[in-house]
Amino acid sequence: MQIPFSAFNAIPYWMEYQEKKPLIHCMTNHVVQNFTANVILATGGSPAMIPDINECGEFTAIASSLLINVGTLTERAAAAMIHSATTAHETGTPWVLDPVGIGPALYYRTSIVAELLALKPTVIRGNPAEIMVLAGVEAKAQGVDSEEDVESAFEYAEQVARDLGVVVAMTGKYAV
Repeated sequence: MQIPFSAFNAIPYWMEYQEKKPLIHCMTNHVVQNFTANVILATGGSPAMIPDINECGEFTAIASSLLINVGTLTERAAAAMIHSATTAHETGTPWVLDPVGIGPALYYRTSIVAELLALKPTVIRGNPAEIMVLAGVEAKAQGVDSEEDVESAFEYAEQVARDLGVVVAMTGKYAV
C-alpha cells in the first residue's frame, strides 16, 4: 500500500498558510483546547475559541476556517457546533470535523456527527476506528482510542473521502 500524499506535496500549502496567518475558529474539546491553540500559534495561525451560540456563527463568517472536535460534547456545544457548521457551509468557509469517539456506544454524539456531515466538512480528521464507523463498518475502540490500525482502515478512509467528497486525514501509527 502506498500513501498518496507526501510532505513534499504539502510545502506550497504550508508556505501559503504561514503567509496568510489564518484566523481559525476552534470549537474543540476541553481536553485539547490549549494544545490546539498553541500549535496554531506556533505554526503562524491565529486561534480563537468562540463556543457560545450567540456569537459563534458570526465569528465563523469572518474566520479563515473552522475546526469542530466533538470530544467533550454537550447539548449546548452541539447546538453551537451545528450553527457554526451551517454558517461555514453557507459562506463557503472551509472546515474540519473531528468525530471523536463516534460509534454505537455513543449514540447522541454519533447522531450529532451525522448532522454535521450533512453540512459538508472540507476535511475529516479521525483515528482508524472513527473513520471505519463513518464508512459504516464495525470498529474496535477503547473509549476514544482506536484499537484498529491505519493499514486496516486505509481502504475505508478512501471510501469516506470518495463517498463524502472530503479530504480524510487519518491519525495513528503507520509502519513505513
